[in-house]
Amino acid sequence: MVFMIILPDLELIKIDNIKVRFNPEKVDYDTEVIKKIDSYWQSIVGCFNGELTHVKSISVDGHIMSIDTCIGWYKDFLGSDKPDSLAGIGGARNCCIPLSVGAVTITSDHKVIVAKREGTCLNQNKWSFPAEGYMLPSKTIEDNLLLEMEEELGICKYSSLQVIGLVFDRIVKQPYVAIVCHLGISSEEVQIAFKYTDKTEFKEIRFIDNEEETFLSFCSKSDLTLHNLGKAILYCSFMGWNHPFLFY
Repeated sequence: MVFMIILPDLELIKIDNIKVRFNPEKVDYDTEVIKKIDSYWQSIVGCFNGELTHVKSISVDGHIMSIDTCIGWYKDFLGSDKPDSLAGIGGARNCCIPLSVGAVTITSDHKVIVAKREGTCLNQNKWSFPAEGYMLPSKTIEDNLLLEMEEELGICKYSSLQVIGLVFDRIVKQPYVAIVCHLGISSEEVQIAFKYTDKTEFKEIRFIDNEEETFLSFCSKSDLTLHNLGKAILYCSFMGWNHPFLFY
């Protein structure tokens, strides 16, 4: 089943089959756009520039979403003007629209991992459901999520993954693949693994019960990033719970 939810700052598509197709070309910019990007980048302190997966187009055929991508750069994402809706992505020029991936990660003792972002250029001091991050070019959704899990949580394997939809943040203006990830280890074991990470983005992690009342209470009381609010809405729909957008 495919359906769309439109909120003031979010667009959500509930879909369980997303295919990412990669073309090893780079985004081409007009000269004036390059100057604007370079000027903006020089004004930023402490951000690292790296390759991203740029979204060229998104289409849905039946129950399958296809995302066509190529190579982009973080500085281009920050310094370029991007479309403010999913409908505007197809045919958009002179911009970098990075694709991200993130999970609601659940331990074997039925806990959801949560954390506050600290060491990031965007969304500092906002709450997230680790693991999540920008997709690297030519990597699969699964490969990228594993990389983020190892970096943020110190975990390099999972029991199962299920795509639950796509989130588009109309403020930051980027799409995000939302996933449910079940681990084969307990919250105590996750906490031990986390001790050996560099804690660049999250200084600590916490756990909440994977049940409706606790999950909705956390979402309503915490300042979530928009991507994570969207992911929470899709997760509630996946679980058959009331949607957080009721108190958006």
